[in-house]
Amino acid sequence: MLSGLPELCSEGLARYREAVHRGNLPAAIVTPCLRTLGLMVPASVEPDPDTYVPVPPELVTSRLVRPIEELIDEQRTAAEAVRRLLVPATAFYAGAMQQQQEWLTVLTGERLISEALAQSVASCREELLTAQPGGGRSAELLAEALERDLPLLRSGVRQRTLYQHSVRYHPPTLDYVERISAAGAEVRTLDELFERLIICDDQVAYLPGAGDRRVSAIEVRHPAVIAFLRKVFESSWDRAVPLPEAKRDGPSQPRIASEVEQVVIRMLISGHTDDSIARRLGVSRRTAAEHVRRLSSRLGSTSRAQLGYLLATSGMVAATARREAV
Repeated sequence: MLSGLPELCSEGLARYREAVHRGNLPAAIVTPCLRTLGLMVPASVEPDPDTYVPVPPELVTSRLVRPIEELIDEQRTAAEAVRRLLVPATAFYAGAMQQQQEWLTVLTGERLISEALAQSVASCREELLTAQPGGGRSAELLAEALERDLPLLRSGVRQRTLYQHSVRYHPPTLDYVERISAAGAEVRTLDELFERLIICDDQVAYLPGAGDRRVSAIEVRHPAVIAFLRKVFESSWDRAVPLPEAKRDGPSQPRIASEVEQVVIRMLISGHTDDSIARRLGVSRRTAAEHVRRLSSRLGSTSRAQLGYLLATSGMVAATARREAV
């Protein structure tokens, strides 16, 4: 039943077919559904007509649908009034969303990324924070960074940079660190580091984009996101080890070599492969394998499984835990 209307029953449909063929029907055999739907109406205006005649379905449809369409028109008019009522708010909201979208920009291509970084760094007035994972960088990139960083440091901007411990054995990076440290920069290293990050004056930050980070970067200007990224940086900075200006000692620095070994030991016991250790340390697979070889040689291990057992029983793990707790 639709809107109080009965269904057209099979008997009613049969009577209606008969009425169409005959032209009329006795009132006594007209079904209630035909009367209610208006498919059969009295042939005369007499109070109790004896005969009913069929009505074309198109006329019945028009009569029954008319109030429904009128109601739809009323609802449509009301909906349009609501839209007009909220037009000012809609325009304001759209403008605000457009501004928010401008807080995040995807940069594609090395040239565009380099130009955006150079412009932001040049406009830095208070502090520049950078995190550079993955070990030492190429001499070309370091030379470019040096041209950008030295004028900034001389202008009084504080610069703090995080690297992984592996850069302590990378001469080009150490040369760069020596130059910027002499100009007032602070550099620390960590065993493991989050992704590349650059923050300028807490106003703009740069993150790697999807895929190859050399050709894809994201420029962020949302205050809440930048505040979060700074907290991530500060947490790592507090755990990092200052990079001494006396850099040429390289591998002979027992403190840092010990810290690298601590990471290797933890990862070996956890079942990491040489490839996994290399990625986490930001070094080559060959360097990671050399760390493992030295540990094996020191403990007299002849297999990976034996090395894990010897590390666990040698007391080196406990010593590592005590040093980390200090």
